[in-house]
Amino acid sequence: MDPYVEEKFKVLEDAIGTQRADHQNLEGKVDALHDKFDELLALLGPKP
Repeated sequence: MDPYVEEKFKVLEDAIGTQRADHQNLEGKVDALHDKFDELLALLGPKP
């Protein structure tokens, strides 16, 4: 494979890896917010 193409391919792989890591980090934060929101709803919900 052409060295130029190999280098560009490597750059794209690195960018995809970074994007994947960022997505997983954001997903964890969203899950934590959902949990906190559920707790808040339970606290504010109707009392039996």
